Amino acid sequence: MKFTDPRESMLSLPLWSQPFLTWMTGKPHAGQKPWLGANAFTEVATAYLSLLVPVWIVHHAVGNFWLWIMIPACWIFTAGAARKIQVTLVHQCVHHAFTGSKPLDRFAGNLMGATVLIDRFEAYVSEHILIHHTNKAGSNVDPDCASLLSLGFLPGMNKKELWKKLLTTLISPAFHLDFAWLRLRANTWTGASYRRALAIALHAVAIYFVAKHDLWSTYVVGWLIPVFPIYQMASLLNRCSLHFWL
Repeated sequence: MKFTDPRESMLSLPLWSQPFLTWMTGKPHAGQKPWLGANAFTEVATAYLSLLVPVWIVHHAVGNFWLWIMIPACWIFTAGAARKIQVTLVHQCVHHAFTGSKPLDRFAGNLMGATVLIDRFEAYVSEHILIHHTNKAGSNVDPDCASLLSLGFLPGMNKKELWKKLLTTLISPAFHLDFAWLRLRANTWTGASYRRALAIALHAVAIYFVAKHDLWSTYVVGWLIPVFPIYQMASLLNRCSLHFWL
């Protein structure tokens, strides 16, 4: 049977739709050139714009009944940007492939990680490089696999049981509280001193600004909801679908 690349099969669709299809699938068709060149600066800039511009939109939407319809879309963009920071940008920093400078990659990884309160950089390096990229990947010492096992995704479960476990975990208060606590703890207690200083300073300034200008509704609706529960749902979905674990 002849194999047809799914992305190439989309060339039968209108030319104007091709950029959108590339964005949606994450894959260009053969010979397609990017509109803009990408580098570390543009990737950080677009990530932070996607992270923060929706918060500004939520600020205006909260007090306007007709703009409330935009809030779920804003959540998707902010949570997606936070996931991009963790999965793509900090990931590249961990591999020292972001700027070409190990010290700068380490600083950038810690700064971006502190912004969205992900795990400390040193732990990411240890778990991802020393375990996940070795023959220990997929074992009970692989942090990603171990976390799925601890959540109840066990070998031998059938598809129906796995789907039920996934759906119940996505809305489980215990899952979200435990995950949030681990993130906060890594950024305020167990991380390196400069990482803790970065995280505490960034979020203390943000909370001071929020309190001074009475922006609590924007902070809760525009920031906390996408950066905690929605981000954590996306993280679990990514963890389950990243590899053939079980």
